[in-house]
Amino acid sequence: MITQPEKAIIMGGTWRIPVLVKLLDKNFLQDLKNDGTFNEASFDREYESKWSGTVEDAFFRGEVFDRNRKLQKPEYENSGRSSRQAYYILSVDVGRKGCDTVVCVFKVTPQSQGTSIKSLVNIYTMQDEHFED
Repeated sequence: MITQPEKAIIMGGTWRIPVLVKLLDKNFLQDLKNDGTFNEASFDREYESKWSGTVEDAFFRGEVFDRNRKLQKPEYENSGRSSRQAYYILSVDVGRKGCDTVVCVFKVTPQSQGTSIKSLVNIYTMQDEHFED
């Protein structure tokens, strides 16, 4: 999505839609649950899209991220500090009932070598939002 925004979009969700459209075999999930190493919290994170806090064997601790969440130069609008080819991507983590919704704003600046510089330029947190059909 970052390198070809006109061709791709990434959305999160549970196991239900991939099983419904036959991208994931329902038996695969049952096999996971029957495996001797099954961990319910890990399953909830990976297949139910439920945030459960820091994992005990995580590479980083949650408080390390919390300590470094302050952006030095957040962008509230196009800053003009990059090329005309730069574009923005919004990543939205919609909070379930009682949880915050967080929007991360990423700036992508294509480079002539074929790679792009990707930077987190702002984070918005919305509390007590209510989303309905």
